[in-house]
Amino acid sequence: RWMLDQCVKQNHERQAEVILQVADFNRSQFGVQTLQNFMPYFFSQRNEPDPQDEEQVNPYSLESLKETETLTRLATGIQRINLPDDLNYIRLYQQVVELGKSNWGENALGQLVSIFENRRQYPTAAKYLRQSIAEYGDPHQNKQQQLNQIVGNWGQFDPNPSQVAGQGAEVDYRFRNGQHVEFEAYQIHVEKLLTDVKNYLKTHPEKLEWDQVNISNIGYRLVHEQQKKYQGP
Repeated sequence: RWMLDQCVKQNHERQAEVILQVADFNRSQFGVQTLQNFMPYFFSQRNEPDPQDEEQVNPYSLESLKETETLTRLATGIQRINLPDDLNYIRLYQQVVELGKSNWGENALGQLVSIFENRRQYPTAAKYLRQSIAEYGDPHQNKQQQLNQIVGNWGQFDPNPSQVAGQGAEVDYRFRNGQHVEFEAYQIHVEKLLTDVKNYLKTHPEKLEWDQVNISNIGYRLVHEQQKKYQGP
């Protein structure tokens, strides 16, 4: 630390670079990413509502962390602590940004985005992404894609096991920022599918093409390989 301070005294133009190095080191020691091995625990805690959540802050809640706080893994275990100014990596990154436009400033904005994403404080992460786009541009649209993942309407189906016919199907759908969704269900011409598989096997192909006989993956074939002939009304 003393040598870095001397570096700035000798060349003030390297101030942003030096502060960024200190911030990177402090984050590696005290950032919430040090809890990676414990993330299943935090997700399970989040999915179990606590009637006292409205009355007191869960000490292991990432969303409630202030910019002066961190949740980190220390030798004494997982601790929620207040960081002094010289160790507060968030404030140090903000100082780099405040010093003006530079490669270090853009790097600091990227680190701030990552920090607040890890803390699940997505509105703040989106704010820094917009600032980075406005000040430094986005020639490859990578920042915009990252921003869309936060503020855009996204949805995906979770994996589902096979279900018994005639009892009504259930699907799990995960979404973000969505207001409504529409689904369309189609019948599958199973007999035609099986007939085509049998006819293919009767040709005794020298090399078996797995795609031709993999009937369990019919959903993928319909969507990605455009095999609409098996799709009914």
